Amino acid sequence: FGVSPVRLQKALGGSVPNEVLTWDRHRRRPKTRPKDERDQPLPTPEGAQEWSSFDGLLRIATVSIATEASGRPHMLARLHERRPPLSQERLRQAQDRAEDYIAAAQLEDGRFTYTLDPFTGARQTKSWNLPRQAGTTLVMCELGRDEQRTRTVAALSLEFMAQHARRPGEQDMLALVRGSDKHEAHLGSTALPAIAFLACRPRVGDAHDRLIAGLIRFLMAMQREDGSFYPIYDTKAQAVIDGPEPMYAGGQAIFAMSLAEKLALEEPDLAAAMGLPEAGEIHQAAERAMAYYTGPYWDTFLRDFFWLEENWHCLAARASLGHHRNADYEQFCIDYMTYKARVPMTEESRVDPEFLGGYSMGTILTPVNTPTAGFGEGMAAAMAIKQARGEDISADKAQMHEIMTFLLRQQWAPETCYACDPASLVIGGFSESMSAPEIRIDYTQHSWAALGHGGAWIMDELEPVYAGDHE
Repeated sequence: FGVSPVRLQKALGGSVPNEVLTWDRHRRRPKTRPKDERDQPLPTPEGAQEWSSFDGLLRIATVSIATEASGRPHMLARLHERRPPLSQERLRQAQDRAEDYIAAAQLEDGRFTYTLDPFTGARQTKSWNLPRQAGTTLVMCELGRDEQRTRTVAALSLEFMAQHARRPGEQDMLALVRGSDKHEAHLGSTALPAIAFLACRPRVGDAHDRLIAGLIRFLMAMQREDGSFYPIYDTKAQAVIDGPEPMYAGGQAIFAMSLAEKLALEEPDLAAAMGLPEAGEIHQAAERAMAYYTGPYWDTFLRDFFWLEENWHCLAARASLGHHRNADYEQFCIDYMTYKARVPMTEESRVDPEFLGGYSMGTILTPVNTPTAGFGEGMAAAMAIKQARGEDISADKAQMHEIMTFLLRQQWAPETCYACDPASLVIGGFSESMSAPEIRIDYTQHSWAALGHGGAWIMDELEPVYAGDHE
């Protein structure tokens, strides 16, 4: 297994005798010997042992270099830049490229291309779901810098999702259900779209105000007495379906209710005209939910050293800072992110530089981009909470530098997309990992959110430009 020291030394210019080369070939590939000699011992020529070892050789490393038409080289590893320098210019460029990718991925009906193979151009456009559609729309409304394009993309996506609204009976609530023949309204399929509709309202106007009110009333109707949420509502039977709460949906429901509460507090007449419940009623529902998730939900011995995926609670707590402070809920996020901060690779992980900042449980598996981006999103929210509480965030900023550098490296760029087909559709996107090239819309969505929200915390600490980019 591996490279023959004899052949390697020959390749490096060594004067290896022909009889040693022949002996080495026969030793490694017995079938290259004459048939009548194969059952006989292989004689060792003089000096063979001397050429069979390579003192000081530990491993062989390959170097890949991509050269631009201008002649500027780029050192690559695993199809990406080895360790791209972080600068304000590069960070903004990465944000803009992610925005461009998502805008270009939108289809005529408002959906987004779900998956894309960067090397063949094969696209999957029929697969989609409401939460990921909404999540992508939310990030576009939060971070889009091209005002006109953001409005166009968001409006088209919201209109597509609005077509899936369903009114359960004679009630004032509305839920989103994918498929006209379906009658199960899942909590997450309404919670995250509700966030998107509220967050995008300043971008697109009031066209969906009645729908927003109906979605919030649905979320409040799905709440149990203890503050948690039922997972499904049967629109045909007009009754909740009990069961375990789906991951992510609880935090998303609180996030949506908090945004609605803020609107009702700041513009009560508008909220009433929309059909939203009063601010106090929404506040009580959100407060009950916060109390549940900071109490019985994770009140176990595991809390000190293990957590599930709770990013959306951090985002909800950040969204509530200006109008609905809850110290326990904020601490829930800080504790969660303290646990998560142990996972990304550091210098102590003893890995190659291109892995630093990547999120991976140990050094056996390749770091995955979406969990890394999710960590960046959650950390950005936790930093906002800590700052509001007067807590130190210097260590968080230092780690955010590593996260941003890792994501910058993982984004497809013109310099690294020499094998992409077509490159115009791939640039700006994010694969699952450096060993799994498929691009999915939520991989790019979460990465853009991390680059935008996380990058904002360190932007002022970066050099405006990297000198090597302008040589």
